[in-house]
Amino acid sequence: MRKLLLIGLLILCYTDGITQKITLSEKEELNMRDDDFMVIGNVRNLTSVYRNHQAIGEIVFYTKNLIKEKISTLTFLPASMLKIYFTAATEALSVFYVVKENRKQNVYMAKLNDDFTWSEPVLLIGSPSSSYRSSNDYFFCTSEDKSKTLVYHSYSENDMTMIQAMVVDEKLSVLSNIEQSYSGQQFNMANEAAVTNDGTAFIAAGNTPNSKGNMQELILLAGLKGAATLQQYPIDLNQNAISDLQLTADNLHHNLYLSAYFSDGRYSSPRGIFMGIFDIGHQVMSSIHFTPLALQVSPSRSDLRDFKIRNVFLKKTGEMEIVAEKTFQNIRNVGGVTPVISSSLLMSSMTENARVVHEFSYDEMAVFSLKPDGSLAWSQTVLKDQTTTDDNGIFSSFGVLQHRLGNAYLFSDMSSKQFRLLAAYISANGQLTVKELQSNDEVDAYNLMPRSAVQISTSEIVMPCVSKNYLCFLKISY
Repeated sequence: MRKLLLIGLLILCYTDGITQKITLSEKEELNMRDDDFMVIGNVRNLTSVYRNHQAIGEIVFYTKNLIKEKISTLTFLPASMLKIYFTAATEALSVFYVVKENRKQNVYMAKLNDDFTWSEPVLLIGSPSSSYRSSNDYFFCTSEDKSKTLVYHSYSENDMTMIQAMVVDEKLSVLSNIEQSYSGQQFNMANEAAVTNDGTAFIAAGNTPNSKGNMQELILLAGLKGAATLQQYPIDLNQNAISDLQLTADNLHHNLYLSAYFSDGRYSSPRGIFMGIFDIGHQVMSSIHFTPLALQVSPSRSDLRDFKIRNVFLKKTGEMEIVAEKTFQNIRNVGGVTPVISSSLLMSSMTENARVVHEFSYDEMAVFSLKPDGSLAWSQTVLKDQTTTDDNGIFSSFGVLQHRLGNAYLFSDMSSKQFRLLAAYISANGQLTVKELQSNDEVDAYNLMPRSAVQISTSEIVMPCVSKNYLCFLKISY
């Protein structure tokens, strides 16, 4: 009886007042053109964020009330980096960064010491970056419990595809070190990977995607902890093409979920969801399903064309929840020549300076819940309209706070001049409730960035927000 009462109170909390508290940190100076920043996570019971201002990188640690507690400077960071990545666990924090030096692309790593200083960076992996070599970026992914990090990379040379992959733990100990070459193959990394809590690495590969992002071949590369090579597992796509591939580790049941859109052919639009389950223990595909779908707001066969898969969530019952968002870009000219008709010719009565405008649109969200047999359990649509210009859409899209009773999707309402932060709560059975979150004048003065939000606990999410030349961070507690 008490359990039922607790569940009822939690549901009431979501439906009648989603936000319980909002907290804003003090503002910091910001140069939007040159600076970098991100929310990292919860480390040693402190909220950690990364800030790089005037080429000085530092980690700022905040208390629960977003009061600045400590600052740890990353004095070893080079002035120019190709990429930086953090892995945050309960007590550990690691940094990985990519730099080009001596005609090579190198990945360095360091970890946070007990006294909040940093260990001496060590070279983790490197590859040649000469112009005559075809090289992909380095990619990173972290296990569900944040204890393992996979770093992987590929490049082509002399008709050979070279793959480098390495798994390290929170102490920066190398668990797997793989360098493998493939010859005579059209082998393309899909830039999608996963690593389990025990250190097993998975990387997706296939043939080169076309302009629609479709590929008709899929190979799963797997490396057990301590392995020196990757095993290949071709996946039967039943003559379909797939796009937007995602890999998600199910550590509880020792499975790997593969999900993507599928279409009838290489140049066709998506018409449903491909779901495959790889049994890690037996190293076989245990099931493959192709589920046709249609959106609630549009019955067209091409209604999934502009939708991008943003999130994949697994439930303990084996169901998979896929979150997609409609997004596209437009380029148009503003100003320029104003034409008039004169003497049957197209003439100009006035000349202005033309300006190219890049529009970024992030519209409705679609959420699909699939049962383990691939059938659709339910679907839900969240309507929103976010269109901005010349900002790469950094203030659009959404953030997610996961809860065992359902997920809350946070996004800014851009339909009017008045700022509103909305939360769309979708329960475990697909029921939708949309509420406006509480705010105040101080928060309303900032532009929020929900797409960059990070969940730091079971009931808290933190996102960056900017105003003119200032940066701060907003925490929403449920």
